Amino acid sequence: MGEVQVHDAARCGCFDEVTRIIGAHNGIVTQFQGDAVLATFNVPVEDAGHAGNAFEAACAILACVAGREVFKWRHTLAL
Repeated sequence: MGEVQVHDAARCGCFDEVTRIIGAHNGIVTQFQGDAVLATFNVPVEDAGHAGNAFEAACAILACVAGREVFKWRHTLAL
């Protein structure tokens, strides 16, 4: 992935929105790799509902980016 694309993703606010969504579902972003976000759930405090929270976060992220044009192509993602 090229540097320009990473900057485009950051400029469009995708990273900020995805980080907010993950946090709202009791997750923690551990790192960014190119245009990918690595997150974990169930830490630092054990959460019996971590799997459901991760799934709900993924659904919310998909809804957030659906139809957005980033990197000059339209996101059409699904679970």
